This record gives sequence, C-alpha cells and structure tokens, in this order.
Amino acid sequence: MTPNQIKIAEKIILHIKKDNSSINKSDIWKIASDEDSQDVMSAIDALVEDYGLLRKSDPLYKLTKGGANFISFENIFDEKKQGEEKEAIDFEKAKIDLILNKWLLKTRWLPHMIAAVSVAISLYVLFAPDNKYIELERRIKVLEKQIKEEKAQTGKSIMSTGSVKSAVIEKSQTTPNP
Repeated sequence: MTPNQIKIAEKIILHIKKDNSSINKSDIWKIASDEDSQDVMSAIDALVEDYGLLRKSDPLYKLTKGGANFISFENIFDEKKQGEEKEAIDFEKAKIDLILNKWLLKTRWLPHMIAAVSVAISLYVLFAPDNKYIELERRIKVLEKQIKEEKAQTGKSIMSTGSVKSAVIEKSQTTPNP
C-alpha cells in the first residue's frame, strides 16, 4: 500500500469506529471524496483481503475483530515485521537442529563408547590396588610400631631411672658426707 492508500484506509476505519461498526459504500466515497478513486478502491480491497480489517456484506462494509482493535497501520507493520523475524529465527533454529541431528546420526555410537571407556577407567581407579598407597600404609604401620616400642622403652627407663634415683637418695642419706 502506498502512503496515500494507508491514509485513506485509516480514515475509513476511524469513521466506521465512530459509527455503528459498519459503513455503506456511498459513505466511503463521501469520506474520501477528494482522493483518487483508484487509491480508494485499492485501500478498500487491502482492508478486506490483505489485512482482514473489514468484511464485505453486499451493500455494507463491517469491521472485523481486528478492525475493532485497529490503532494504526504502524502497529500492523510492526507485528508483521516481528512475525517475519520470528520466522527467520525459527528457520535458523531448524537448520541448526538439522545439522546437529545429521552429526548425531553419523556419530551415534561415539558418545556411548566414550561413556563406556570412562566408566571402565573409573572402576579401575576405584578398585585397582595402587602400589604407592600400599607402600605408604606399610611405612605408616612400621613407624607406628616403632613409636609404640620407644614409648614402652622410655616408660621402663623412666621407671628404672626413678628407682635408681630413689636408691641414690637413700644411700646419700645413710652415708655421711666427707
């Protein structure tokens, strides 16, 4: 639609909204009397067929739900643009999904094999004895044994040194000092 046709169509719809939601064809010509007849006919056809804002009942044109909610053609153009952008995004998404599905069909066993290998490695690490850890555990046990033995020996020597000191003290008390 040309800008002139848009202006005519907006005049027609706003006039119908003011009245009883319908208009006679002769009244349309009165509204757009100073406009080109070809533009008026193109605007009416666009409102009926392209945008669905008017419905033709033989002598009358009536507003549809879209026509009753009509604000301006800018809103309609914005909605159309958003719809086109959404379709473009959906198309891109469909293309990407197709590429990914093709890749999955080619490599469908690869993820299963990778998972099986990783499970096998995990189980091996979990249950396989590691010599480093066994050696460390053995050394810890040996050191613990040595510590216990030393504690037992130092405990006996303290006891024995304690009895020696008491014996020395007893002797010193019984013998005179020179």
